[in-house]
Amino acid sequence: MQTSSSTTVALPRVVGVWHGAALNVLHMVGVGPFITMPLLLATLGGPQAMLGWVLGAVVALCDGLIWAELGAALPRSGGPYVYLREGFGVIGLGRLLSFLFVWQIVLTAPLSLATGCVGFADYLAAILPISARALPFVAAGAALACVAILYRNISGTRLLSYFLWVLLAGAVVWLLAAAWPHMELARLRFAPWPRGGAVFRGLGHATRYAMYDYAGYWTVNYVAAEVREPGKVIPRAVLWAVGAVAALYLMMTAGIVAALPWSVAVHSTAIATDLMRAVAGPAAATVMTMLILAITLASLFAGMLGYSRVPYAAAEDGNFFRVFRHLHPRQRFPDYSLLLIGGLAMLACVFSLSRLIEFLLVLQVFMKFVPQVGAQWLIRWKRRDLRLPFRMWLFPLPSLIALAGWLYIAVTADLGAVGVCLALVAAGVLAFYTREARARRVVLTP
Repeated sequence: MQTSSSTTVALPRVVGVWHGAALNVLHMVGVGPFITMPLLLATLGGPQAMLGWVLGAVVALCDGLIWAELGAALPRSGGPYVYLREGFGVIGLGRLLSFLFVWQIVLTAPLSLATGCVGFADYLAAILPISARALPFVAAGAALACVAILYRNISGTRLLSYFLWVLLAGAVVWLLAAAWPHMELARLRFAPWPRGGAVFRGLGHATRYAMYDYAGYWTVNYVAAEVREPGKVIPRAVLWAVGAVAALYLMMTAGIVAALPWSVAVHSTAIATDLMRAVAGPAAATVMTMLILAITLASLFAGMLGYSRVPYAAAEDGNFFRVFRHLHPRQRFPDYSLLLIGGLAMLACVFSLSRLIEFLLVLQVFMKFVPQVGAQWLIRWKRRDLRLPFRMWLFPLPSLIALAGWLYIAVTADLGAVGVCLALVAAGVLAFYTREARARRVVLTP
């Protein structure tokens, strides 16, 4: 079996700070905010729901410091898979928790990518006559397109990343510029707040939608074995992406709500298209929709790139099926792992968007975000052999804030979603110990 260090040799280090930041931003800003903005506004019944963006930015920044420290210390493919294994290995839980991370990636990565694919199909249906029956096939086609783009060495995608990042910035600037003459600050005035526990739950739901849209600031960590000077590049790529996207979301939401009354925006299913149609006419709305489609593909591209490295890293470590150790013979990228994630994403496109976000976030809270806080603490306290090129500012305060934020999202979720996610965690634990028992039987068999 190859060791984890072999990952560093096999994959060329070609990703710099701008490339890494671009991958993070592209994964963060896809169709997500254009779908969730109406949902977010509905959580607290008015513009005050934008506080979810603020609270989400705080959680993302604090959690981003965890990713920055761990990614700089352990620059290998797989991200949290490596962090959980190395951190919890000192107390004997490393293999279990790292396996559970891969387990949830195989479950949630295709669902996460499918939300973007389904959103792509919905926006395409705003400008083309696509029947409801055909929408899942269009969504699956978006996933297939991303697999085709990524079926090469990562260095060949650098210029594409930059181009799509510029396209994203241009679309947002155009949206805000078109909305500017129609903005009225009075529309940003807070509506009456809900009463009692509805505020606690509503802000939790708003924060959940915000964190779904912020998701992706860790993409560079998944491809850390392909990053140049990871001790410097990874922290900068993570923190720059969080800051840029937080500012972008706040400006974009405020601009849209100021130009399109929230009582109208809350009922929209294609809010950017509806805004452009209202302020600039149908032709501009069509062009904006096409830009959003390109941005969505860019986000899917970045997300699939990161997710596809996780089964590869786990297989390299002997904690997942060996077939996913395979690298393309000429291009030297994990082709089988990419095909697994891309194929499952295509299949997941048959589901609706209604509860995917809730299941995705709650499952990740239990299997990734909360355990990763523990991994950081254990590495700090027990792994004196590891050098930390980047250290979290004001440790452990940001870790505690991130932990509180993730738990807040979980406790305000629907009990049914929490129950399903806990059942999936239990199934993962059972699968791990079943696999371990079979492995021991094979070893003991003469």
